[in-house]
Amino acid sequence: MTDSDMYLKEGFPEDLDAYGIAIKEKDFKWANIFANRIMSNSYLFDQKETGIIGHVLKEIASDGINLQQKKDPKQLSDYSQKSRHVVGGIITMLEKNQIDCDEVWQLYNNHQKATNKMFQSEIEQTAYPKTNEVFSISIIDKLIELLEKHSDILLEPQNNLFKGILNEAGRISKVYGLSKEEEHFVSLLRGITRIDDYIKAISKGSSFVAKSEEQIIPLVKKIIELNHNRKENNYEKDDIDNLLWEMIKIWRFYFIKYMEVPLTSYSFREEKIHSEDEEESKLVEEVKKHIEKEMGV
Repeated sequence: MTDSDMYLKEGFPEDLDAYGIAIKEKDFKWANIFANRIMSNSYLFDQKETGIIGHVLKEIASDGINLQQKKDPKQLSDYSQKSRHVVGGIITMLEKNQIDCDEVWQLYNNHQKATNKMFQSEIEQTAYPKTNEVFSISIIDKLIELLEKHSDILLEPQNNLFKGILNEAGRISKVYGLSKEEEHFVSLLRGITRIDDYIKAISKGSSFVAKSEEQIIPLVKKIIELNHNRKENNYEKDDIDNLLWEMIKIWRFYFIKYMEVPLTSYSFREEKIHSEDEEESKLVEEVKKHIEKEMGV
């Protein structure tokens, strides 16, 4: 039995069970921890498929943490139930001894479409009653063009270009929805943002430029090239998963090497810049404190 098979058969089912229990109990902070654990174990045992699953489960948990800010028990219960459907679909794949990453992305896309309204204000629900994935695709293309045109900004230590792009993508996703293919591709922006966070935290001055040129710019070029190939329908879906997996491994090694560093919580939803009251502000700070915290690993 290879190391990869060992984790898939012996470690991953328990990690997934822990995640499922946390989701059922609406403890999305712990769910986020278990998703991180899945990605770390996948990195250590070189198991790409479970690493991709860990990434998807982390996004679901992160959205759950953000949803808690609305303090709506009924909505949170509904989100928990819909999230458990994703876990159930993955368990079914395990029982069949076949993990299909494309099916995992379909489960995630179904989940996003079923929960997007939960993150909309009443005004947005009235103004944007229907999805428009064609328009969303056009916006994502414009954002990638922006990244290609202004990639030099990434060498400025104070830049937040990745988070700004994700924020815009989240706005579009929330009101218009995204296709499975676009959800899949945008995952690369999430992956590179986490690496960028670490480089910013561990670098100063000229060392930041050097580390960004070494780590970030090559990954950006791969994202841009893959997007060009994707638009020309000259790519395989595994190309996206392989690049995402490369980023996950870099990110989890950084965690092992540096542990926790001050990171900004980001979600594929439009960010709120200002808190409405002191109580919400405290909750936001708590989310930031726990979003990358690993316990019991």
